Amino acid sequence: MDTKRRCVEERVPNHLPDAAMSDTAAFSETKYFRIDQIRPNPFRAIDSYPLDERKVEALRKSIRATSFWDNLVGRVNEEDGKPELAYGHHRLEALRQELGEASRILITIKDLSDAQMLKIMLWENMEQWQTDALGDQANIRALVTAYADGAVQLPPPKPKTPRARLRYAPSFRQGYVAGRDRQDRPYTSAT
Repeated sequence: MDTKRRCVEERVPNHLPDAAMSDTAAFSETKYFRIDQIRPNPFRAIDSYPLDERKVEALRKSIRATSFWDNLVGRVNEEDGKPELAYGHHRLEALRQELGEASRILITIKDLSDAQMLKIMLWENMEQWQTDALGDQANIRALVTAYADGAVQLPPPKPKTPRARLRYAPSFRQGYVAGRDRQDRPYTSAT
């Protein structure tokens, strides 16, 4: 097993309990949506981690050569009924450029929790695209922000975790000033 894959398998499943993914097939249907109605994963910070045009262009070439394989998964936002992607933001942009915003594409809709949406996005980004340091930072930011906002819960450190592995980390949230809003403290599931 290569080092990157081992790191992915060690990091992602331990950040979000496997129970968060245990029942993703309980509800599943495919529906057509206009491309301009599809929203990104709420944990995908496109402003701070923009799409990679090289990936978009590679996907456009693939779509032109083999068509689109209807391989996007998402959920429907309960408040407004609009779809949110679990993953596939580069694919969606490639489709937008190839087909136009008014085109309709098929999405597999599942009943996904915030924790599931986050885990799917993190897994896809680390495993499929083998992100660079900027991508890793964006994934970590998404996880920390989701935890800080109460959208996901993180398990406590294992009992024999060395203290050196628990880091003091300022918040990733915008507007946070160290020492002003709260005491700086170790970032763990208990904080």
